[in-house]
Amino acid sequence: MRKIVYLHVGLHKTGTTSLQKFLSDNQRLLSKRGVFRLSTGLPPNSDRSWGHHDLAWSLREGDPHGLWRAARREADAHKTVLVTSEEFSFIRNAGRYSPVLDAFQGWQIRVICYLRRQDQFLESLYNYHVKALGETAPIMSFANKIYARLDYKKYLDCLSQTFGPEALSVRVYEQTGLRGDIFDDFLSAIGLTDKENFVKPRQTINAGLSPEGIKLMLEANRRLQEQPDALRRERNRILAGHQSATFARHQVLTCDEQQEFLDRFEQMNAVIAQEYLRRPGPLFPAVCHQIIRD
Repeated sequence: MRKIVYLHVGLHKTGTTSLQKFLSDNQRLLSKRGVFRLSTGLPPNSDRSWGHHDLAWSLREGDPHGLWRAARREADAHKTVLVTSEEFSFIRNAGRYSPVLDAFQGWQIRVICYLRRQDQFLESLYNYHVKALGETAPIMSFANKIYARLDYKKYLDCLSQTFGPEALSVRVYEQTGLRGDIFDDFLSAIGLTDKENFVKPRQTINAGLSPEGIKLMLEANRRLQEQPDALRRERNRILAGHQSATFARHQVLTCDEQQEFLDRFEQMNAVIAQEYLRRPGPLFPAVCHQIIRD
């Protein structure tokens, strides 16, 4: 029986930080259930990041320091191992995955990828950039900068070309598309049916801003962009009182803008549903929310 490496590759804004914290908190139980979470590529002594981001970043330069060979040496003592980082989603050239294929030659590589409806991905990513990175542009200007990341088929085709279509497990990050919550769904994806005794985070990790919080933070980013200390204090004040819940609609796009995105990606999403989920029909539920802007 071939050994297995599970490669969880994101996407961003699909609960990845909370999921990685969950896997870190439960790594002993995971090992008892036969899935070993590698330590190679994890940040040392981090209390905010729990993904194998160094392994993903190393692929940009051809893995010059041999991190993937080190990962294989650590993995050799185990039958099933796990690597997780949403940063893999920036690697969209099949040739850059060569260090993974070379290091884990002879292993079965299984790739897990969660997809989020493009308009919701955009809103969530914009929310994060406003919250944490000082974004000041309107959302549609921001959309133009990250448009290539919304082409999910190009990314899936790259993964399929690299690892084989049979290696991909494509999953939909929607309440109606998950088997339970994201934690239960991921355990199912890595073949664990016994979910007893796993401890889940009590609160959302890396929570976004509420609609009112986005409005306040945008105003603060624009007003205080030349005053970093004052902006930091204002950011902390807004964060303390305006967090959003998991799966909450960020309500930044108007209904017409949402529909524009749904129409733009409708055909591509239908192809993804057919090719990668083996089912007809839409990839995501199309539900529009109406908002009123000042």
